[in-house]
Amino acid sequence: MRAKFLTSIMLLLCTLVSANTLTFKPITYSNPPVDLQREELHCLAKNIYFEAALEPDSGKLGVAYVTINRVRSTKFPNSICKVVYQGPLGRKHWRLCQFSWYCDGRSDKIRSKRMYEDCRRIAILALFHKEEDITGGATHYHATYVKPWWSRTLKRTVQLGDHIFYR
Repeated sequence: MRAKFLTSIMLLLCTLVSANTLTFKPITYSNPPVDLQREELHCLAKNIYFEAALEPDSGKLGVAYVTINRVRSTKFPNSICKVVYQGPLGRKHWRLCQFSWYCDGRSDKIRSKRMYEDCRRIAILALFHKEEDITGGATHYHATYVKPWWSRTLKRTVQLGDHIFYR
């Protein structure tokens, strides 16, 4: 069953990837302690959980790739946890974090173990999958029901589920 699932994910990725996407390069650490790997994986899974738990796998994977692409960018912190928990950029916008769930004032407690494990599976796939990034190198996204000001300043790459991705 697991092999069948992985095959279906690979087929999905192949159909979603366009000729203009960037090559995926996994994040590597020099001799990372096991705790660091676990913590980074947990931060990525938690971000997917709160941003896209109800999305199809492609939408969850898109959120994972945006997080990873930010780590790779010089414009964002250089670890997954630092990217996920990057706070507001000033007192004026004290409730506007990089990922809305972190500063929305609601509990950040994981309430569904099954959904979290699904998000963790996607996080593992994104971290260790060596094919192409299905977001086309996106570092930003938003839900389809909002139109943030910054979306006009970036290039739209793809829509996955209820999220639109940009680089």
